[in-house]
Order: sequence, then C-alpha cells, then structure tokens
Amino acid sequence: YYDYLFSFNDGDTNSDLVFYTSGNDLRLYWPGASRGTVASTQGKGIVAVSIANNSSSATALGYVDGVSQSITGNWLGASGISSKWTIGSNGSSAAAGYGFEGDIQEVIILDATGSPSNHVDGTTLRKIQSYLAVKYGITLNNSDDYVNSDNAVIWDKAADGALYNNNIFGIARDDNSSLYQKQSYSANINLITAYLGSTLATLNSQNTGTIANDKTFLMFGSESGPPIKSLTGVSKNEVYEGGNISTSDDPNIQSPVYRTQLTGETSLMLNMKISMSDYSYVLVSKNPGFPSGAGNGTRLYPIVHDIAQNVVIDQDYKYMKFVGFSPGPGGITAGLRLWLKADEPSSLSIEDRDASDVGTSGNNLYQYPLPTGYMGTVPAVSEWNDLVRGHKYTYVDGGTAAAHRIPVFKKNSPEMNYYPAVQFWVYQNSYSASLSNAATNVMPWDTPPDGKHTAYFLVNNDFGTNNWIYPMAFGKTVINAGSVIPRPGYGIEKMTSGSSNGNVVGRFRLSNTETSGSLNLFEAGATSILGYQTRTRNSGSNNNSYFRFNGKEDNSATAPSSGDRTFNWTGVDFTSGGSTLGSGYAHNRTIAGVMSEAILFDRQLTDDET
Repeated sequence: YYDYLFSFNDGDTNSDLVFYTSGNDLRLYWPGASRGTVASTQGKGIVAVSIANNSSSATALGYVDGVSQSITGNWLGASGISSKWTIGSNGSSAAAGYGFEGDIQEVIILDATGSPSNHVDGTTLRKIQSYLAVKYGITLNNSDDYVNSDNAVIWDKAADGALYNNNIFGIARDDNSSLYQKQSYSANINLITAYLGSTLATLNSQNTGTIANDKTFLMFGSESGPPIKSLTGVSKNEVYEGGNISTSDDPNIQSPVYRTQLTGETSLMLNMKISMSDYSYVLVSKNPGFPSGAGNGTRLYPIVHDIAQNVVIDQDYKYMKFVGFSPGPGGITAGLRLWLKADEPSSLSIEDRDASDVGTSGNNLYQYPLPTGYMGTVPAVSEWNDLVRGHKYTYVDGGTAAAHRIPVFKKNSPEMNYYPAVQFWVYQNSYSASLSNAATNVMPWDTPPDGKHTAYFLVNNDFGTNNWIYPMAFGKTVINAGSVIPRPGYGIEKMTSGSSNGNVVGRFRLSNTETSGSLNLFEAGATSILGYQTRTRNSGSNNNSYFRFNGKEDNSATAPSSGDRTFNWTGVDFTSGGSTLGSGYAHNRTIAGVMSEAILFDRQLTDDET
C-alpha cells in the first residue's frame, strides 16, 4: 500500500518529505504525519508537489495531470531538508522498504526561491506539464492550454466550444525542451498511433522521420465517447476528395471526431496505425460534419492492413474520424441487437485490484477464488460494452448491496481456446458476481410481434448450489431473490427426476412458468455454445422453446417431469426492469465460470445461419 515515489528522508523516520502512493491515491507525508490525499491517480500520470520554502506559509500544492489541490497543515516548509534524496523508496538502504513497484519515466526538481509564495510559478508549471503531456500522450485535465517552451499555445482548449479535449496526444519538435516526438498515441486509449516516416519503430528515437521546423506541433484531441459508435447516412459508394468508399456493405461504425491543431508548419504528412481492424477509411475534413462529394472539403484515405498512409493535415483540413463496417457473428448482421465479445479490448473496463482485497471483507472481491499464493493484481471487470449498438453492462447497474460481487477478466482462458473471457463467480448462496444493464432497449419490443428471436452464449461453467443457472436474464438488475422472476431467463437445468433424470437440459424461464427441454445437452466444465430460440406467437400456452447446445437441438414437444414444454407470451417483457449477465433472480442461479460472448437477435435465424 505504501509505494514511495520520492523521499528526502534517508533515515526512514518520516521526519522529512515522503511522497508516496496508497492504493491509487497520491499523498504527501510531511513531516511525520499525513497531510492528506493530493488526488486519485489511478496509478499513473503526471504527478507533482510544490512545497513552499518558507515554513510559515504552511501550504503545499499537489498536481495530477494538471489538476491542483491545496494541502494545508503546520510546518510544511522545505528549507530544513538535509537528508539524501531517494527515488523509488523512502530510504537509500535496502532495509528501508516500501519500494515503488512501477515505472518512473522522468523526475524534475526545481528551486522556486523568489517565486510567488515560494511555489513554482504558473507559467513554468504549464510549460513542464505540457512538455510531459505531449511526450507521454497524457491528457491534462485542467482548463489550461497546452504551450511550447516559448509559452505559445499549441492546443487551445476553448476552441470549437471545448468539445475535443479528450484523449489528447501529438507529434512535436521543440528543441528548447529536447522534445522530438515522431510517433505518438493517447495513453487514455490506443485507437490511433500517428507516426512520421515509413515505419512505426519500437522506440521513438529509432523513428527515421523528420520535422523540418523547430516549434512544430501537430496535436490531436477527440470528442467524448467510446472508440466505436454506430454510423448511419454513409453509403458504400459515397464519393469524397481522393476517391470513394468501396465496400460490399454500407459503413455502420465510426470513431469519435478528432480535432487537430497544427503550429510551426502549414501542413504535415504522416501515417496512422489503427488498432481496430473494422475501420476501413480515414476522413479528414474542413467541417466536423464531413460532407461528401468532390470539392466539398472532405478527403478520403483508405486503411490497408490497419495502416492509413500519407495522411495530410493542414490548417484548413483539421477534423478527422474513422469509418468502417462491423461484422456480425458468422457474418450475420440482420437483426443483431447485442454482441458482447471479451476479445475486443475496447469493450471492457478493467480495474486492477490488489490481491489482498480477496481476503478483506467489505469489498466486492471478497471470497473470490484466487489461486493459493497469488500475489499480483486482480483485473476486475466493471463494464462490458457493445459499443456498436450502444449497450453497456456494468457492475454499478447491479446495485451496491454487500452481497454483489464484481466479475474478473481472464486474459488467456484455456477453457475458451486461449481467448479472453469474463469470469462470473459465486460463493455458496451468499455472494455472486454479475453485470447489469438498466436500459430497456436491448431488444426493440416487450415481446416479439411474430414470436421469433434467437440468443447465444459461449460459456464454460459449473453449477453452484442450485440445480439451474442463468447466463442471462431480463426483468431485473439486482440479484437478491426478490419478487421479480426472470422474464425471460436463458438457463441450464440439471434434471433430478422422471425420464430425464440426470440430464442437463435447456431452460427458458418466464414470470408465469418455465419451459425445460428433455435431451441431455450440457456437461458442466465443458466449453459450450448455448443457443435459444422462439419461433411462434400463438395464443395461450401453445408456444415451444428450442434449445441448440453445441449444434445439437432439443425441439421435442414432450414435457419433462418438472416444468412445462410450452409457454404463454404473457410471461415475457424484454423492456421492463433491465437485464443481467451471468446470473438471474438469486445468487445461487449464477454461472460459476467464464463467458466469452453473448449474442441476441430480434429474429429467428435460419438453419444455415445457426
């Protein structure tokens, strides 16, 4: 918990300056007592502390990514410092301990004697923070413009109504700062890597590209939002300057819009590596609306093997976005309402948690089944997004009850053929992990007008203490065995009596009944493709549910000893109460295992499609 970044305290007595992180918080310890949290750092960023040389001022200033926070207390003066300085620990000897576990790129120390209040003046601070932000692709979260070493503005935060101050990065040359940034991307999200020259090098210093003029900066900043969102209104034959879109399908996805700001040159040519393979073109325009047509001010650059070459940015053509086509599972896109994929990095929000949380009550990882002796971090999944269709499943939407646990990311899951997966877990009948979506538009209707829809889940799981479990359920976001029964819930059930005794069958739960198959389709602990379908909209309880697990279909009409084989649509409402992944109704209905994909269609897929 105590990772010391910088210390004047060689004797390890906490009588001088100690600068450390506690969890993800940056704090100041001076002298001999904590002076409070400077800011939350999420474990990374540009961090700084300014301590007045005059102890009577009793003020220190802390900064994280440009955001300041004042820290007050007695005797904060730095004038009496006489110990050795230590980087990465709180003392120069090995016995001092509390070593910093991580990377430190640069350490800058300034003497602010004579400055106002004996603190570093604002202009100097802006220059240094701008230099570091450009060099390391870090977005400064204050209201200050980015400036070069001459204090000239290189990124105007007020421009265009301050819409584009997210994910800021840039290409730059500033000789006074010894800054020569030839390739760069945003540390917030690696959607674009912009680079000079013909090749993206391993190290910036190995890039052979050049910038002719000193004080040249090409800065990029995006509007807020996810790295992928849906696109309409652009056809597969759309014409732009430099060519036309040539794809077999209309583009259906786009990136956020980026604004650029170029200083020191009239134009700059560069290449771009795009991290998402579904993007096919770069649009660069005079207008953030990207009008089509020859001579209308929008240039088109193709993306080939994830690279856009010879993209020209100038003072007029300063807006940019990426467009492309997002495929569907098996190439099927018609009627696709939800497609969650754990192997799409941008779809997951992951929080690296300390392994000690597993043994600490009162947090949402308590009792997680961590391997014995594991000492690393635990990657907790707080969000799983379908960015194209705009659906978000989050831990927060599942409520803050003490029994609600958070799922964990499995980066290389052997059970899923070494693809990533989200692990949902359960502890007896007391706690369980799930993700929920409070929105009611995952499906476009309360019930399908023609009675037809299809769902698939790719899982590898076991049962908890109950004989049936739900990979997904509609009707509720909080798992607490309350009065709201899934409507529907897609399930798996162990039969314990009758002719199907011992079989593990498909289960389709509704608020007024449940339907269960009779054929043995599932083996606990085996990777499985769970398919569910409805095909009719008959009145009364005259509609069958169909289960196709790993290609084997149960379309029998005979009911097992427990549960019905047919259902009434009055027990279904897709638009009420939200939906939940990994569980439904109660903790012991949670899948004890991993899920890599979840897919919903608002229609019945054909046999060839399934």
